Amino acid sequence: MRGGKALGSAVAGVLGAATVLLPVAAGSEGAPAVVTAEDVGLYSHYWTPAGVKVEPGATVEFSNPTETPHGIRWVSTPSGAPACGAGVPVGATATASGKQWKGTCTFAAAGTYTYYCTVHGASMSGTITVGTPAPGTTTTTSPTPAAPGTTTGAGTTPVPATTSGPVLSIARLSFVRGGSTLRGAVQIAASAAGGTLTVTAGARLAGRRVQVGRLVRSYVSPGSLSWSLTLGPRARRALRAGRSLTLSVRIALVSPGGAASVLTRTVRAHR
Repeated sequence: MRGGKALGSAVAGVLGAATVLLPVAAGSEGAPAVVTAEDVGLYSHYWTPAGVKVEPGATVEFSNPTETPHGIRWVSTPSGAPACGAGVPVGATATASGKQWKGTCTFAAAGTYTYYCTVHGASMSGTITVGTPAPGTTTTTSPTPAAPGTTTGAGTTPVPATTSGPVLSIARLSFVRGGSTLRGAVQIAASAAGGTLTVTAGARLAGRRVQVGRLVRSYVSPGSLSWSLTLGPRARRALRAGRSLTLSVRIALVSPGGAASVLTRTVRAHR
C-alpha cells in the first residue's frame, strides 16, 4: 500500500512537471522574426536587420524602441500591403510615425516587400522576402561585419559582397593611414541605375554610438563607382588621442523602383 502511494506520487510529480514545461515549448515555436529601428547619432537611422526572409503566412515583429519618430511606408509589394496590427504606424507621410512602439505584420502572399521609414524615407529602407524569390529577384541580407584586418591600413583589399543578388557589391574599402579619409568603390548593376547611394560611418565615442561621416550620391550610374568620405572633427580628435578607431561603415543603395540593398563593414582606422 505504501509502495502504491509512493508510485502514485512519483507519477503525479512527472505529470506536474510536464504541465509546466509544455507551455514554454509551445511558446518558443513559431516566434516571429524581429525588425528594430536603430539610430546612430542625429542623422543615421536604419532597420536591423535590413532584410528578412520568412515563409508565406508568417508574422514579423516591427519595433521602434528609440525616442526618434519612425513609421512604416510600403513602397513595393507583390499583391497589396501586409496586414499590420494597431501597434505599427503605417502610412505614406511622417504623420504615420511614433516613438517607443511595437507591433506585428502578417505576410500572406509570396514575394518581396520593400518599405521605407515614413520620416526618413529611402535612407531608412528594408525588405521582407516571403517564400522563394523568382529567378533574378534581388534580396538584401542582414548586416555582417568583415573579418578582422580585411580593410585595415593604407592598402586596399577586395571585400566580398553580402547581398544575394548582383545589385550592389564592394570592390574595395580602406582607410588612408595617417589621414582622416575613408575610401571605397562599389559595383552597381544596371537595374539600379538612377538610384541613390548612401555611405554612413559610425564609431563609439565617449561610450556612445555616433555618426562620424556621411555622403550621398544621387542618380548613380551602373558600373564601378568610387567615393571618399572625410571623417568629422570628433573622429579626428579621437584618432589623435588614441591613434586608432573602429569604424562601422554602412553602404545602402536604393534603386528607382524602391528595392534596397544594404552592406555593412568594420574598418580599423589608424593615425
